[in-house]
Amino acid sequence: MTMQKHFYLGANTPYGFFSYYDNIISQYEARKIYCIKGGPGTGKSSFMKKCAEKMIKEGYDVEFMHCSSDDDSLDGILIKGKNIALLDGTSPHITDPKNPGAVDTIINLGDFWDEEKIYKNKDNIISTNKKIGENFKRAYKYLKAAKAFYDDLEVIYQKSYDEYEREVFVKEIYDTYFANMPVCPIKGSERKLFATAITPSGFSQRLNTIFEGLNVKILKGYTGNILEKISDFAISRGFDVEKYYCIMEPYSKCEHLIIEELNLAFCTSNEFHGYDNGEVIEFNKKPYLENERLYDIKMYTEILNKTADTIKNSKKMHDELEKYYIPNMNFKKINALCDKTIKQILEMA
Repeated sequence: MTMQKHFYLGANTPYGFFSYYDNIISQYEARKIYCIKGGPGTGKSSFMKKCAEKMIKEGYDVEFMHCSSDDDSLDGILIKGKNIALLDGTSPHITDPKNPGAVDTIINLGDFWDEEKIYKNKDNIISTNKKIGENFKRAYKYLKAAKAFYDDLEVIYQKSYDEYEREVFVKEIYDTYFANMPVCPIKGSERKLFATAITPSGFSQRLNTIFEGLNVKILKGYTGNILEKISDFAISRGFDVEKYYCIMEPYSKCEHLIIEELNLAFCTSNEFHGYDNGEVIEFNKKPYLENERLYDIKMYTEILNKTADTIKNSKKMHDELEKYYIPNMNFKKINALCDKTIKQILEMA
């Protein structure tokens, strides 16, 4: 049975659109990275989905990277076993070849549109793109407002949980998995991703697929920096790790951690995301500012919902843009190119 994992490479955050696109696969590991260029409605996501479906039928594991601005669309796929990735290379996640020919190849779906007919809608396209950009700026302002309540929740939780309990847990993990392992001269790698996103349909999480088949420790309560500590243990012993970051703190806060070689995973479970199939570790809770906590959660949730509505409006405008492109695309030729690309991928060693 093939493995299918779903997550996000980019997310809408208080800092704007935040991307971990370079983390799909390193240039050294990759056999080939296809950067797909084209406008809205030109078939980029469908191209990747068709390739993924064929690879799954051929018995390959596939990772699906969803678009945070349209959860039904893909930003990329990674074909495991082949070390081949296909990526949407258009704004806001612009991906350009780093090592053309050796690793990266551009697929330009703009080669298959009728430019004269699209040009006739130039003013509408420019105007709609401007409105979409303004709408996302508004969404990011809302997320900045939400972060104020998120930060206050962090302060409340930090004072509500016993640091000693967290340190005991970290020590137990170290003793169980790492104490008898020497520090490795070749360190493991870390891969940074997102398991959650604010999408047009609301707050979305992809935890079920990323934890499937793993021994999961479900952490309830304030975790502080314990996942970073455990990650450091693993990397220093030569293990590769996957770290899934918080959309409110995409630079620094790891919420979920996977050490695949140890069949081990850690999930932070709270009011907004969680996972049910694993061992629950509940850190001691002390009553502290309960009314303030509930108020922060209420306000944080309301602002996230407003943000999702704003992104939903952007998607509606994006769908309008597609109407200028779809009738003017030669999808027969695009499908032929997709079939050719699939054949190339299957033939690659």
